[in-house]
Amino acid sequence: MDLIRKSKGYSSLPIGSSIPNSSANNTSLAKRNVWLPQNVILKSRENALAYLIAICDKMDLDKALAIPYEKHMNRYAQLKNKGRIASITFYPGYQYEDFMEKIIRITNSDDGIEKDSLKDGDFKRFCANASNLAEHIHNNADILPPCVFLINDMDNGNICEIFGEVMNLLPDIEKQSKKDDKDVILPYSGELFEIPKNVHIVGIMNSINKLDYRTLETIKRKFRFI
Repeated sequence: MDLIRKSKGYSSLPIGSSIPNSSANNTSLAKRNVWLPQNVILKSRENALAYLIAICDKMDLDKALAIPYEKHMNRYAQLKNKGRIASITFYPGYQYEDFMEKIIRITNSDDGIEKDSLKDGDFKRFCANASNLAEHIHNNADILPPCVFLINDMDNGNICEIFGEVMNLLPDIEKQSKKDDKDVILPYSGELFEIPKNVHIVGIMNSINKLDYRTLETIKRKFRFI
């Protein structure tokens, strides 16, 4: 399991000193019962499970932090099996096509004829599942089951290229605005795509030292560092 890394308990990774500081740390967030923003970047894997479960179960963060690790693991497995949590890991070779969609060449086993076929990527598939969950309850924003897409080692990928035009769908946190765009047209399929209202993106970064200025400024606008 990517999130756990074979650990028996919560584990912190070394964090680069240049990670932006949040105005509230874990403790102050818990005391104030602050609900997590739609899209966040965690500076450590420590307590990551508590954040995910607090979102999915609409739970006060202080209550989630008090739950024993073993119970977090059990709940995490349940939510993952239901498709409400998915986790991926960014690496240098991970691309937009892995994240959203790509065209692959397939060969018909009967006649040997090759043809192009569309293959959905990790995030697009996750959003489709989250959208299906929303449709089952008539898209009522008050009772939508929150879903969390977790990105491990986010700083290891080319973030802006991986997200592509989908980055424009994320709200600007400083202006507390709605999404910049309601939907975008995907380049390979030509489909209109939007991020369901019940989808949260949680990234885990080891350091921002490898990020260029443009990428750093973009993610600081779109993600809250915690």
